[in-house]
Amino acid sequence: MIRLHYSNRTEALLARFVEQLRAQRAVTHALEPVQVIVPNRNMEAYLERGVAEALGVSANLRFARLERFMGSWLERALPDLRILDRTAYESLLLTLLHDPARLAAPSLHEVREYIDAGANADARDVRRVQLARRLGHLFEAYGFTRPELLEAFMAGELGTQHPDYVGTARWEGALLREITAAHAPRPVFAPRAHYVPLATAFNALAALPSVSSPVAEGLLFPESERAARPRLHVFGVSYVARVFQWLYGALGQVADVDLYVVNPCMEVWEDVPSESELRAARRLPRRGAPRALEPADGEDPRPSRDEHLALHQADEPPLLVAFGRPGREHVHLLNELTQADFEPCFVDPAASAEAAGREPSVLEALQRDILLRAPVADAPLTPRSVRDSSVRFHACPSIRREVEVVAGEIWRAVRAASETNAPLGFHEIAVLLPSDARDEYLPHVEAVFAEAHAIPHSVVDLDLASTSRVVDACLALVELPLGRFARPEVLALITHPNVLANMPEASIDDVRQLVSELGVFYGLDRDELADTYVDEDRLNWEQGLLRVALGELMSDSRSPADLGLPLGDSHYLPVSTDPSWARSFSLLMRGLIADVRFARGEARPLRQWAEFFAGMWEGYVLPGGDAEQSELRSCLGAARSLVERDVAALPVSYRVASMLVGEALAGMGATRGDYLADGVVVSSFLPMRAIPFRQTFVLGLGEGAFPARDTRDTMDLRLERRQLGDVRASERDK
Repeated sequence: MIRLHYSNRTEALLARFVEQLRAQRAVTHALEPVQVIVPNRNMEAYLERGVAEALGVSANLRFARLERFMGSWLERALPDLRILDRTAYESLLLTLLHDPARLAAPSLHEVREYIDAGANADARDVRRVQLARRLGHLFEAYGFTRPELLEAFMAGELGTQHPDYVGTARWEGALLREITAAHAPRPVFAPRAHYVPLATAFNALAALPSVSSPVAEGLLFPESERAARPRLHVFGVSYVARVFQWLYGALGQVADVDLYVVNPCMEVWEDVPSESELRAARRLPRRGAPRALEPADGEDPRPSRDEHLALHQADEPPLLVAFGRPGREHVHLLNELTQADFEPCFVDPAASAEAAGREPSVLEALQRDILLRAPVADAPLTPRSVRDSSVRFHACPSIRREVEVVAGEIWRAVRAASETNAPLGFHEIAVLLPSDARDEYLPHVEAVFAEAHAIPHSVVDLDLASTSRVVDACLALVELPLGRFARPEVLALITHPNVLANMPEASIDDVRQLVSELGVFYGLDRDELADTYVDEDRLNWEQGLLRVALGELMSDSRSPADLGLPLGDSHYLPVSTDPSWARSFSLLMRGLIADVRFARGEARPLRQWAEFFAGMWEGYVLPGGDAEQSELRSCLGAARSLVERDVAALPVSYRVASMLVGEALAGMGATRGDYLADGVVVSSFLPMRAIPFRQTFVLGLGEGAFPARDTRDTMDLRLERRQLGDVRASERDK
C-alpha cells in the first residue's frame, strides 16, 4: 500500500515522519532497522537530527538512495540479471569501442569515423573514453525517462522518425544492442551476467507470479525476520523519473510505502499552465472563427487548448506559472499511484502572524497565495502598512560584492534577532550558490567570511579534489606519465607537502636548488633528447641522478676547466649535497622514473592498472594525519573501482586508465565542517532545495546566469519532444 503525505513545509513532513516512526516502532522489535530513501546526504543528516530532537535518539535508521535501493531489490528478485547503470554502460561501451571487428557493422559507420578522426593513438583513446562517458550518461537517462526508447532499440527499431534524430538513433540503438547481446564480453567479476536496462528488469519482475507474495517481501528486506508487513519511507525526493513512479507501484504491492513530498499548493493545481505552455499556446493558430456566446449545433462547447490556457494566464499565482512545472508534473505522477488519495499536513504560512495580531509579511502572503492557489486580483495592490524585509533583492556588480553583501546581512540579521525572544543561530542560515559557478564563488565566500569577523560556516557538497592535498598529490602522480617529465611539473610534484615528506630533512628550497644545479630541464634520459642539438648526456633526469650518486663517492673539487668524470661519450661533474636526504631524493626520483616507464609501456587490463595506481599512491603520498589517512583510503577505493570496469580483461592504454581513475577521483565528495551545526550552511542549490532555514541567501541570480540555458544536443534523443516528468536545466534551477 502507498500512503502519500503532502505538505508545503518540510518541517511538517518531518513531524509526520516521526509520528509514523513511533507507530512502526510500537509493532516491531526495537532493533528492527527502518528503511528510509533520501535524495542525498544532506537530507539524511536533516532527518537524523530531526528524529533525535523529537525522540531523544536516532537509531536503526537505514538510509539509501533511490536508484541503488531499487537496483539491488531488482537484482535480488532476478538473480540472472544485472541492471545497467552509468558505470556498466560506460565499461561495456568502452570495450566495444576498442574492438574494430565489432565496430565494422554498417550501422556504426559514424562511430568508426569519429574515433578514426583522432590524429594518433592517444587522441583516439581520448575520443573512446569521452564517447563512452557521454553515452553512459545518456543511456542511463533514457532508462529513467525514456524506457520505451531503449525497448525500441533492443527490438531493432529506431524509436523516432524525426529527421534530426534518426541518424543518431540508428547508431545509438546499434551500440545498445551490441553491448546487451548474449555474445558480448562481460565484466571480469560477473562473466556470465546478463545486463539489461532498468525498465526491462522491471517488466521481468512484473511478470513473476510471486511479485506480491511473501517471497518478494523477503527479497525487499532479505535480513528481516519480522512478522509484520515490511515498510519503506521515501522522504524529500523533489522529483524522480517516470520509471521510478512505476517502481513505487511495484513496491506498494509487497510493502507499505510512505512518500513524504513537498507540495507548495494544497489545491488541485495540475491544470495550472507553465510559461512555456502559454508561449506555445500563443504561437498556435486559432481554430476557426471566434466562438459565439452559445455553441452552434454539433460544436464542441469546451474551449480549445490555447483558449483554455489563456483563461488561466491572468488568474493563477505567477510563481506557480513561472516555476512550478516540474513540481506540478511530479505531483501528477504521484497522484496517479493513489488515485489522488493523500494525507495532507499543510501549514498556513501566515497563521502565526494573524495569531500574533500583525499583518503577514510579504513572504508569508506570497506563500499563502501559492498554498491556496489564490487568484490574482484585478484591482491594484493595496499599499502595505509596514514595509518588511522578508524578500529582498540586491544588485551587485561582482561576485566579491555579492558575498560581501551577504556577510553584512548575516551579521545584521543575527544582531537584530538577538534583541528578540527568538535569537537566530548561524546554523539556521543558508547561503546557496549556483551549481555551475560554485568553484568561482567558494574562494570569495571563504575569504569574505573570514574577514567579516570570522563568520562560522560549513561547506557541503564539495569536490574532495578541490580541497584535499592528498587527492591533489594523487592526481599529480596520475598526470606525470602523460607529460614530458619537465622540470616544472616534476618539481611541483616532489615539493608537494605529502610527497616531500619522503625527504623529511629537505626543504622545498633545498630541492629546487639541487635541481637547478643539476641542470635538469626535461626528459627521463638521453634517449628522449635524440635527434636534437644536445650531443652529450645533458638536461635529463638520469644524468642528474648519476651526478648526485657520483657526489657521494667523489669530492666536489672541480676547477673552472674541469670537465668531470668521462663515462662513454660524456663527462659528468659530481654534485655533492646533504647526505641526510640525497639518497632519499635519488630513490624517490628513480622510483618515479621507473613508474613513468612502466606507464608508458604496453597496454594492460584495468585490474592491473588499478594495482599500479594503488601502489604508486601508497608508495609516494604520505598522509599527515587521520583526516588525510582517510582521504588516502578514499583514493585507494577509487583505484579499486577500476576493477569493476574491467571487461573481459581487455588491455587498455595508460591514457584510458588515467582518464577513468581521474573521473573517479573527481567524483569524490567532501564536507568542510559539521553540517547543520558549525554555523552558516554554504552549498549549491540542488542538494538543499527541500531543507528549511530561517534565513536564506541565494547568489548568482544575475541575467544570463539564472536560469541555466537549455542546450541543444542532437545526441540526446529526449530533446525531440518533452514528456511528462522531464526536467530541463532551466526548469531545474527554477
